[in-house]
Amino acid sequence: MADNLVRYGFRPFKGQYSSEEKLEEWPVASAYQASPGAVNVPLRVGDAVIRVSDGTVAIAVAGSAGKVYGVIEGIVQVYDAAVGAPVKAKTVPGGTTWTGLVNQTKVLVRPVKGVIFEVDADDATTATTEAAYQAYRGENADISYSTVLNVGAFPKLDISTHATTNTLQLNIVGISPTGDNRDFAGANVKLLVQFNLVDDNHGLPQTTGV
Repeated sequence: MADNLVRYGFRPFKGQYSSEEKLEEWPVASAYQASPGAVNVPLRVGDAVIRVSDGTVAIAVAGSAGKVYGVIEGIVQVYDAAVGAPVKAKTVPGGTTWTGLVNQTKVLVRPVKGVIFEVDADDATTATTEAAYQAYRGENADISYSTVLNVGAFPKLDISTHATTNTLQLNIVGISPTGDNRDFAGANVKLLVQFNLVDDNHGLPQTTGV
């Protein structure tokens, strides 16, 4: 059994309808620290986020019927206290502080409604064959985090939660056709999903798995 190559987070695969949602620029609150599972991590491209009542975004909660607004697809700027100005960055370090709108930490977010994403499954025991993964098509499952301190949340599909329950966060659309799926008995099999619980006033209705 050989594990498949790990790919970080949620990756856009295609628009569910005629096109994908456009990217939106969102600020991250000053001093915000993402800490899924009580582990401090930076925000990264591929992380699922929710809207917060102060007009910013924060990392989504895994499970507990947690809704998702979008997925980070870029880092616009991060305030660097040593430089005294916003700079380009690949991640948003936890606890980054800023003062004044011009210095806001900002990320690019793709709303999840109408988009199918590729994501890695989080274990190699719930299913071990392509046929077994195919049988989950149409079911729902939650997000899980495989956090690494100060590196990333590593969101994945919690494949062991697969069920028809409509309060699970993701709907399994199918198996990704990627060449990265080299061993269905190994970890990190790539599946295609759509978000079942959407944090959007005009989001899609919740989908009950088949």
